[in-house]
Amino acid sequence: MHDLSNRTGPYLHAPDDLLRLGYETGGTPRLFTILIASATEKDRIDPEGAGIVILDEDEGRVLLDRHVGEQGRRPGDELYRIGSMGWAEFSGFCRSHPRFRGGPADILTPHDTPLPGSRRRQDRLGPGALSITSPKSADLRSALMMLADQDPTCRVRFPERDRDGVIRDLADHIQMTADPLPYRLGWSLAAPTAPDLSGLGGDRPVDRSLDLLWDEMTQNRPELVDEAWCGVMETLAFGNLNTIGAQDEGRYDLRLLEARDGASLTLYAFDGQVLGAGSRSDLSDLLDTLSSRDLRDLWKLSRTLDFETGPERVSALFQEGLNRVRAESEASRDTDPAPSGP
Repeated sequence: MHDLSNRTGPYLHAPDDLLRLGYETGGTPRLFTILIASATEKDRIDPEGAGIVILDEDEGRVLLDRHVGEQGRRPGDELYRIGSMGWAEFSGFCRSHPRFRGGPADILTPHDTPLPGSRRRQDRLGPGALSITSPKSADLRSALMMLADQDPTCRVRFPERDRDGVIRDLADHIQMTADPLPYRLGWSLAAPTAPDLSGLGGDRPVDRSLDLLWDEMTQNRPELVDEAWCGVMETLAFGNLNTIGAQDEGRYDLRLLEARDGASLTLYAFDGQVLGAGSRSDLSDLLDTLSSRDLRDLWKLSRTLDFETGPERVSALFQEGLNRVRAESEASRDTDPAPSGP
């Protein structure tokens, strides 16, 4: 399931299903966009327009569309295959394609190097348009992820990674869990050490005149603190987790499982496929069978969970949970004096 909220020209596509491909020219780089269209939309949505599209950003034109790879090749893998082509292979691929619509001189006839691109047209794409994928790097990140990595306000980082680098990063999260398929991708959950138990670290108002009473309650009723911690784990496991640029909460089956070091937020399945194995090496091999597109999305989830399960984020969620428990406890107190007499 992919979010189709993005539109480039008449092409509808998921936010991450777009790559910028650039070639050095000695001047302004030559810039192309490759995307996986799931449909086109003019007067109506037309699924017959699905396929890979190549746009020439310097000429402002469609070079080709509705491309599908060889039988059995997934669209995501074909996207990255085209994105890894050198200039001669790429220009020849476009020129010989049955849906090639014509183009500039450096595409129409073989050139050793492309002609300089148009800085004016590229500037219209907005900041970060030249965060391009180079065929030499085989960078697995989408254009959206590259922009997010450059944004200082983005809480999740996406450093450059090729396919092997993504698999290595994911393999760092392989954990042994209490499950028939014990090796899973997991993120350890640890309660804050020496936490602030005042219950003030949230948006809910509380009665400060009851500070001493609350302090006594947390000492005598540890279940109140446990309730706040259970709320943290439920938020992470069952909350509406979205990675950057997509409404994709239905794709990841996250479960709380016991691991060697305690509780683990574990990825049980991805897009309905169980992700587990009997050994660490078998799970790494399973990851290597995934398409580049799916690997990218799994890595995006992993980078998001690195933040969500980090000590600062977990501590903030715990404080919010404790504030909720305190506010609810105060609201449930009977503030009216007990009736006296008959």
